[in-house]
Amino acid sequence: NHDDDIYCFRKEVIESLVEYGYEVLVSCPYGDKIELMKSIQFEYEDITIDRRGINPLKDIRLFLSYIRLLRKYRPDVVLT
Repeated sequence: NHDDDIYCFRKEVIESLVEYGYEVLVSCPYGDKIELMKSIQFEYEDITIDRRGINPLKDIRLFLSYIRLLRKYRPDVVLT
């Protein structure tokens, strides 16, 4: 997901989860929409995604980045 997608399709979900007291982590490439959502108290991790990529090494690097995030935050639920 990119920041535009998060802003358009997940912003309300993130706001509701934070209001109910859940800790929320958003992981996507950084963009302007992340700045617009800063008032919502969520954790943010910048991650590099090549949407048109055909390089398997970059895909492996992305996969390993996800593994590191999962180990670091130990989430109860993951929304994709």
